[in-house]
Amino acid sequence: MTLTKVHLCATTAMYVANGFTDSQDLYGRAVDFWREEHEQGHLELFQELARIATRLDLLRYKLEKQIPGLDYPGVFPYEVAEPLGKWIANRYANRVHLTDPEVNVEMVKRVAEFFQIDANAVWRAFNKLPRGI
Repeated sequence: MTLTKVHLCATTAMYVANGFTDSQDLYGRAVDFWREEHEQGHLELFQELARIATRLDLLRYKLEKQIPGLDYPGVFPYEVAEPLGKWIANRYANRVHLTDPEVNVEMVKRVAEFFQIDANAVWRAFNKLPRGI
């Protein structure tokens, strides 16, 4: 079975969500802060995580196009998506309002570390992503 881009994106989203929900304590505090900060519930929170995961997966895809033969030194969902979800939960649990630019910086840093490439190459790929995701 070949995974399509949709399947890969869904997998990335699942691992971001898994990282977010991994610790019951962090998860509970993160959800409480989300509700206070955004006056929204679980559905909207997970829609936000899906939006972030989509951006992460599109970034991975753009890098593959930008760098032919890009080497995967590990498992992207385990080593990038899941820890990113946990980082987001930790920030919310500690009552930190996150902006897209802050999430983007963390995302680029983690992707560059995973692929062991210069962050500038990752930013070049990131800047080619469609706006609004």
